[in-house]
Amino acid sequence: MIEKKQTAKLIHLQRDLGIALSSVRDITEALQHILNTSFQIYGIDSGGVYFFNQKTECLELVAHSGLSRPFINSVAIFDSNLTQFL
Repeated sequence: MIEKKQTAKLIHLQRDLGIALSSVRDITEALQHILNTSFQIYGIDSGGVYFFNQKTECLELVAHSGLSRPFINSVAIFDSNLTQFL
């Protein structure tokens, strides 16, 4: 019975995500919807998505949710040598 409820929840989330994505105007808005849906599926409360900027060779935080402003400021951009991880 639990498996049926989980499957039904996933189907509803997928439907809702599809509806939301059909009306987005830009990639950032789409990523916000995807993040929020993944939070519901996996039970997480924060996260972000990075894009790689080929011109600057940096990872740039382009969408996020549930993160504090100081944390966002500290992880918004990672340069190509990723010294922040060491």
